[in-house]
Amino acid sequence: MVQEPWPSRDVQNDGPCTKLQSVLAMEIDTDGVMWVVDSGPKRIQNLGPEQGVLDVRSSEITRGRECPPKVVLIDIPTGDVIHSYEFPDSSAKKSSLRDGSLLTDLVLDVKRKIAYISDSNGPEDAVGGIIVYDLENNRSRRFHPENNCVEKAEPLGSV
Repeated sequence: MVQEPWPSRDVQNDGPCTKLQSVLAMEIDTDGVMWVVDSGPKRIQNLGPEQGVLDVRSSEITRGRECPPKVVLIDIPTGDVIHSYEFPDSSAKKSSLRDGSLLTDLVLDVKRKIAYISDSNGPEDAVGGIIVYDLENNRSRRFHPENNCVEKAEPLGSV
């Protein structure tokens, strides 16, 4: 019996940032949709703008940006990607999601279609935090212990 990857190899292959790169958390909602949190390629170490990035598998240093962290929604019956959201790179101090974040856990509020995602890492001077992603409004905010809100934005909804 031949085992087939799920979702398909096309969704998972290394390569373009639209593919799954480094998945550490996933949940399935009551509609049969898998919410996947992708931290981006952790095999790549950012060495800074002057040096580029190091691919630890091949030990090659390349120029260019690594893939941003994202949330991907996959329809379980078909295996199709039905939605993808790349977290924006915040310029606010101590909050850049593209500079070392490690998205490690996910909790869903199924009724409100909101994901709560832990960010356990960050740049050297950063602290971990919680990212709240609102599917219906397709936006996110990051919270951490030093501030109530790092990015200035409208509230995600009423509590």
